[in-house]
Amino acid sequence: MDAIDPPADAPRVNAPLAAMLAALALSVVVYAYMYGLLARSGPPSIQLRYLCWPGLLAAHFAAVYVTWRWREALRRREWVVVLLGSVLLRAVIVSGPAPNNPDLGRHLWEGLVLIEGHNPYDAPPVDQRYDGLRERLAARGDTLYSGFWLKHAQVRSVYGPLASLLFTVPHMLPGDRVLTLRLMMTLLDLAAILVLMAALRTLRMTPALAIVYAWSPVTLNAFADRGQIDAVMVLMLTLTLLAVFRRRFGWAGVAFAGALLVKISPVLLLLPLLKIGRSRFGLPCALVSLAALVPFAGAGLDGLAGFMAFAERWQSCDAAYSLLVWALSPLAGLADVAATARMLVGLAAVAWAIHQTSRLDPDDPRDIVARMASISAATIILSPVTYPWYTLSLLSFLCFMPRAWMLALTVVPMGWYLDFLEAEPGSVWAGIASICKRWPQPWRLPAYAAVGLLFVRDLVAGRKRC
Repeated sequence: MDAIDPPADAPRVNAPLAAMLAALALSVVVYAYMYGLLARSGPPSIQLRYLCWPGLLAAHFAAVYVTWRWREALRRREWVVVLLGSVLLRAVIVSGPAPNNPDLGRHLWEGLVLIEGHNPYDAPPVDQRYDGLRERLAARGDTLYSGFWLKHAQVRSVYGPLASLLFTVPHMLPGDRVLTLRLMMTLLDLAAILVLMAALRTLRMTPALAIVYAWSPVTLNAFADRGQIDAVMVLMLTLTLLAVFRRRFGWAGVAFAGALLVKISPVLLLLPLLKIGRSRFGLPCALVSLAALVPFAGAGLDGLAGFMAFAERWQSCDAAYSLLVWALSPLAGLADVAATARMLVGLAAVAWAIHQTSRLDPDDPRDIVARMASISAATIILSPVTYPWYTLSLLSFLCFMPRAWMLALTVVPMGWYLDFLEAEPGSVWAGIASICKRWPQPWRLPAYAAVGLLFVRDLVAGRKRC
């Protein structure tokens, strides 16, 4: 998204503030209806989500556009509106009913296993060592171990030690465990917004630009609605950025270790961070990581089975991977096409991270965030699996440099929800569901093509400016 200086004869109306308030008002009303606060009950259906998301995204992008355009003219009242609006939007969603998200059940199961004294990496939930625990749950009518709450019960944990530790908290607090978990992720998400605002101020940019991340329907869906553990990872990554901008490389290493101890997905960002902070970053990162892994080391290499299963079997919302599998399909008799494709996209992601790191200016904070955003975007495009909440690390980086094609890239995986349509026979939605069953995720080609066109447009516009 190009920077445009405010015109000399700028109108007296505070356009950014007006746009923010209009977007906020529209979003609050729509979310209040979606989540049952206005004349309806129950979690929003997939159909209702798709009817509402286009308007919510349009309102968000409009607010982002005017905020970026007039960013030099913004004052305290605008970023206060962004912060208070972030709280309000999340409060509306959390006040609604819990979503049908089986990940919440897996999170709670792993926390309970840890409280019971088991190593969550030792065995999958179906293992016989948990027979006694399952019997006790069933005896008191607890549905935590059930078909809905515990999908993929044959797969070991795919979360890091820090995530496992946080999963214990809802079991130790009074009240509904699912709501507690959602509230935890929402509060951590709000903490990430505060850190983003602090990082923007460090670069002498308006904290109001946190609106890129804070008001995004993708962010709100991932954390206030679904309670995904990625909220912790995003918070740790924003803390890493803030520490790097302030040249506190030791603390940056600690924060980045925290991100990796939630999920391994941001590991390629280690390359530019090591170039920036060198041993001052790398040593604390390594020490914290090792210290956190030691208590779980008893599982041995078998403890990695869950991560390996995920890497080998999962596929969803992918872009380049499916095209590569198709291109390699003539070699099916000679090699494992899927495994070969996964190896190639992995090597491509590493190569791109090395390339971006080699061009990085360690003394330019804006170049740092641009390179990290580029690596994150490439990872999304190349990965065999990109659920919507996987894009939120990239979205947090875009607060410093919103790019139209990258913003679109964070939205595309929301098409994944089409897989869960339950529509009346003969309806338009039933037709869409039928297409999605016949051709898995058919929306990917046009959606990623649109992202590609926006990328080309930005590239051409950048060369013209040069």
